[in-house]
Amino acid sequence: MKNFIRSTSVLLALLAPFVIGGRARATVVWTATFEKDKSGDACSSAAAGAEFTPGINDTTRVDAEVLGDHVYTGSLACRITVHPTDTFSKYNQDRVDIQHQSTLTGEGKESWLSGHYYMAADAQMRNEIGFYETNGSSMNVIDFWVQPKNPDGGTGTTLSFGVGFLGATVLWTGDFEIGKWHQIAVHVKWSQTASKGAVDFWLDGDQKVTNHAFQTKPDGNSLFFQTGLHRILPQNFVDTIYFDDFLEGDTLADAQIAAPVQPGSIPDAGTDANGTAGASGTAGSSGASGASGTAGASGASGFAGTSGSAGTTQTGSAGSTTGSAGSMMGAGGSITGSAGSTTTGTAGRSGGSSGCAFAAASNTSREILLVRLAVLGVVIVLRRKRGTNATNHSH
Repeated sequence: MKNFIRSTSVLLALLAPFVIGGRARATVVWTATFEKDKSGDACSSAAAGAEFTPGINDTTRVDAEVLGDHVYTGSLACRITVHPTDTFSKYNQDRVDIQHQSTLTGEGKESWLSGHYYMAADAQMRNEIGFYETNGSSMNVIDFWVQPKNPDGGTGTTLSFGVGFLGATVLWTGDFEIGKWHQIAVHVKWSQTASKGAVDFWLDGDQKVTNHAFQTKPDGNSLFFQTGLHRILPQNFVDTIYFDDFLEGDTLADAQIAAPVQPGSIPDAGTDANGTAGASGTAGSSGASGASGTAGASGASGFAGTSGSAGTTQTGSAGSTTGSAGSMMGAGGSITGSAGSTTTGTAGRSGGSSGCAFAAASNTSREILLVRLAVLGVVIVLRRKRGTNATNHSH
């Protein structure tokens, strides 16, 4: 045991610098959850420490509004609505979006960003919902957008990811299910050199684009991330999108890329109605003969562990009974019978999979055995010492 503890301590001491060093290098630099706001607030603000800063038309009629009607986590999220009158005259567009100024877009840096998106109705036309753009030169370089799956009619919405101006080079297109939250994540190696720049893209924890090399920085300017609804041309209808829970950091772990758990969903209840009963505990073995004098009586057999109870329709109860140790000290002192092994039936998961039985030795019984052996040794030594003293006195 001492050797085990010493070995474990040494191993932890050796690993500690690497664990601590790894954590020190990982940095979440930005989050946006809207939980600091109240319902009806604008999703962006020019105030110091604001999660998003103003973009285009987001405060015209509070078209980017914090609400609680559709949220991923917490009680609030951002809803963006674009109307025919939300025009961006510089390019003759309908557009409402908000910004995040990234601090990780310098030459040679890397950034990981993730956010959650929800649409209650199918897209009616192409809308850019997220992109990176350069400060000053206004060059759009990394883009994802929604559009109708069947432009000529029918239902369905697709999500696409591309690079170049407004995603000119399409790297992936797939279904975007309406009425569900989706996580979109992007990793970028920022460089003005095409061989050093690269991008990765995930939808719902599934990587769709891997290490696509290209010039991610059109020039030496920093870049910002912008999200919302951005039509290329004005249209005479209204579109709406919700988003929540954004993260940006300098490692993969920071972005917490994973398939989203839908709010209010219930975990899989499993297929089995009951957990399997735990197996019986093994009986304790007989005690060995005494070290000296009359043989010690055999240790009483340990009681067999009873079967674990069957799992109920919700959670299988764990079968757990430890066989009692056989213990009877003979005249010369006997070795205690070993304890019956512990058997535990693993609980059925959520009324589901079968409980598993396993046998484990009783640590408590071993410790009692060791103590009794030690006491027995002391008794023997004392008896021998008394016998020696008696002999000496007789002479």
